[in-house]
Amino acid sequence: MDLFVIDTPLQLLNAIEVRHYFDIGPSPLLILKWNFWPKIAFERLLKEIEWKEIIWLEMDIIRPAFSHSVLDSNTQDGINEYVWTLRQYLRRRNLEKTLSRFGPVKRLIAGSLINLGYMCHVVNYVSCSEIIAVDDGTFTLDVAALRREKARNINQVPRLGFIKSVKKVFRERYVEWYTQQPRSVRFFTAYDVLFGPDDYVVTNKYDWLRAHITRTNTNGQIYFLGQPLIEDGYLTEETYFYYLEKITSYLGRENMFYLPHKRESARTVSMVESKLKLPIKRFNEPIEIAIGNALPSILASFHCSALESCAMIFGDTFKTAAFYLPPETLLCGKESVEGVYSYFRKRQSAFFQVIEV
Repeated sequence: MDLFVIDTPLQLLNAIEVRHYFDIGPSPLLILKWNFWPKIAFERLLKEIEWKEIIWLEMDIIRPAFSHSVLDSNTQDGINEYVWTLRQYLRRRNLEKTLSRFGPVKRLIAGSLINLGYMCHVVNYVSCSEIIAVDDGTFTLDVAALRREKARNINQVPRLGFIKSVKKVFRERYVEWYTQQPRSVRFFTAYDVLFGPDDYVVTNKYDWLRAHITRTNTNGQIYFLGQPLIEDGYLTEETYFYYLEKITSYLGRENMFYLPHKRESARTVSMVESKLKLPIKRFNEPIEIAIGNALPSILASFHCSALESCAMIFGDTFKTAAFYLPPETLLCGKESVEGVYSYFRKRQSAFFQVIEV
């Protein structure tokens, strides 16, 4: 038996491509559910192919914010930390209990191996003959760099110090995610990059999706894909809107629509409407699926992974533009973001460009 574990609609799309490529029949599917991805975002894809069973596992837990005027800040922080530890312990236990239902499996098909540690925990916990990892956007480039850099240390458990607190031992064994990278992974990926020396790569050409999309003429519209760069701490609000202003001037406001990311705040989206005067367009499914029947003339963003995948799927049907963010504008992740732009530049064509404004 094979087991699929994913947590985003894009991972689900790529899991379907795995089933198509390897001719895998109906299998169990475990969806790790986060609040920013509503079930409706998965539903269209879930209807496209039969699964042996579909299990939803809630992963969101609320970080406590207990406070009381009688208690000092250190005591309040201590209480909140203990409550958070308990909630994380229960989340990890619930995940392991769910995975234990399946026992050993032949192949484990999982999402990004860099997602906050929990997906690494999955692949380390499940007994399987082979791990197949699917893309979740440009995270794949980070995973590849990580596995090249840490190749010699993969799967080596760090030694414990001679003296270590009971609390730390407990957290490592029962609370925190086990984040060690597995020794060998077969990557099913659309990216042309090098992974670790023990890894294998199968190119995802989106054959299933290509066969299912309905090609139409472009609608003359410009779609700009928003990214949660403010929310994730990459850019200040001022910088984000400074570049959006320049991009809007470059592309022209006529027939331009802003497509918010699921994790962008209501404030950011509201400011796009009020400051830039751009209309908002929303799709429930991954953009690779959504635009199949409504092809734009231009698809643009900053370093969004959908630019690469859509360029691969739709070819020269429309133009794709990645607008460059210089490293000095970023508050974090400078090397990672620059790596994405470097990759995009290698893939440039007459229809896929990295643009500086």
